[in-house]
Amino acid sequence: MRRLGCLSLTMIACLTVGAALQAQQQGRPAGEAETEIAPVTLDGVVLFHVRGVSSLPAAQRAQRIEERLRAVAANYTIAPETLRMVESEDAVRIFAGDTVIMGVVDPDASLEQVRRADLAGSHLDRLRQAITDYRAARSGDALRRGAINSVLGTLLLAAAIFAVSQVWRWVDRLISRRLATHIQSVQIQSLELIRRERIWDLLRSVLFAARTVVFLGLALIYIGFVLAQFPWTRGLSQNMAAFALGPLQVMGSAFVARIPS
Repeated sequence: MRRLGCLSLTMIACLTVGAALQAQQQGRPAGEAETEIAPVTLDGVVLFHVRGVSSLPAAQRAQRIEERLRAVAANYTIAPETLRMVESEDAVRIFAGDTVIMGVVDPDASLEQVRRADLAGSHLDRLRQAITDYRAARSGDALRRGAINSVLGTLLLAAAIFAVSQVWRWVDRLISRRLATHIQSVQIQSLELIRRERIWDLLRSVLFAARTVVFLGLALIYIGFVLAQFPWTRGLSQNMAAFALGPLQVMGSAFVARIPS
């Protein structure tokens, strides 16, 4: 019985990974197939996307912007309001003090179909807000709230596991009482194809696999919730949510599409 349950979980895991990869491929931003772009993030929040330039791939360019932005955000002597734009002949650069956080060039503006100065102004607003949020998330009050929420989440997880276990025991007893006596062997005339005990073992294996999936779902929700409470792990929580929800969306869409047939 447990072997069948483990086999079911293995199949579910394989389907989940495959569906997640498919969802990631299908969820690429429009135009990414033609132009290489990469997100600029801070604490797991996507601020905007940048494209690659002739001397720097998009991923490396985004990483450098993130490193400079993180250094500025960690320097509390730099007020977000002091960030400014400086326009030159080839680019509009965003400064924090004497540090250049990033530059906006004409190819960036053409990708967004706006003027270079307008795009730089939009990025400037996002950078200022990102710095403010970065510092607020690391304040003493925010960290205390995160710790309290994590403790409450742990208590809720324990209560949920206890409740699911009790409900599942009741379901198991109900099925054992109602169905066990009605399950018959599958046979053709006098030839027995599947024994009654085998059918019952298969049914219990399916129930065991379903219960395991429920527990795994609770664990994913709990881990994602706790990781989201702290700025250093918030990005991981968003990746977990995408990994868990992406396959469900793909499988749900495929299921709905096959309903007519």
